[in-house]
Amino acid sequence: MQRKIIFPILTVLLLLWYCTPEASAQKKEVKILPEKIVSKFQSGVLQLTDPTSSLWLNLPANTVKLIPQDVQEPKLAQPAITSLKVRSVNNGTWIAFHIEWEDATEDFNLRADRYSDGVAVEFPLNPKQPPDHRMGSEKEPIHLLLWKASQQKAKEGTSFLALNYPNRWSDYSPYELPGSAVSPARAADIKNLLPAVALGNPIVPGTAPVVEEIYAETWNKVLVQEDQDAKGKGTWKDGRWYVVIARPLFTPDPQDAPLDGGSSYVSFACWDGVKANQGPRKMVTEGWLALEIGK
Repeated sequence: MQRKIIFPILTVLLLLWYCTPEASAQKKEVKILPEKIVSKFQSGVLQLTDPTSSLWLNLPANTVKLIPQDVQEPKLAQPAITSLKVRSVNNGTWIAFHIEWEDATEDFNLRADRYSDGVAVEFPLNPKQPPDHRMGSEKEPIHLLLWKASQQKAKEGTSFLALNYPNRWSDYSPYELPGSAVSPARAADIKNLLPAVALGNPIVPGTAPVVEEIYAETWNKVLVQEDQDAKGKGTWKDGRWYVVIARPLFTPDPQDAPLDGGSSYVSFACWDGVKANQGPRKMVTEGWLALEIGK
């Protein structure tokens, strides 16, 4: 009888402690890793969308370890990718990250049973007080640059149907309306048959930029930014991805992390489409890496 009474009391006390400010502070994990990413200064125009440029071969590379994301549901149990090779360069106006990793398959199709490869670079909005590297917090947001193979493929003009159903036959498809000019008839077809395209829904293939800028205040508050300044491109070759993600060091956008102060922090995430990686099911760094921006 005593156990039946004591157990609920202990449970209530534990829940009350867990909700106190002291407990909340302990739940937050701001982990700074010993590794450092140095962005080398180089004057002139940078190859912001050429991941195979010889420029990258002359830059020092950092091996960045990845672990499964095991905090937010749906979690990832086994990592498909265990490390990234990262290089960085800046010209005082733009900063670029060259990210390379092993991946046996090039995944860019989006269907119910297929997912896309991808990689992301994350910065704290306040470099002097970085938040939990796992998507920040409401008072300490983060700025995320997300590259997806599916977005790039859609931007290149290959239709969703051609990618996923190459042997199909159709006498008419609104997804492949002829001509590049938006004639009145074409505009009517788009509006009536493709309402998501007409409304500019950012998840429609070909609508979202190749590198998407995201502002996040925890896992549950993730916003696609109105101003999209980032650039990038990925190339898959011989079982490896080579991706460039670049952004201005400073913009007037309050949702962009400032990088013109010479130092900040950075973290990375990666998705393997063939392993059904999507959303929180991803590989991440264990914490923040110091970012030193050369001048």
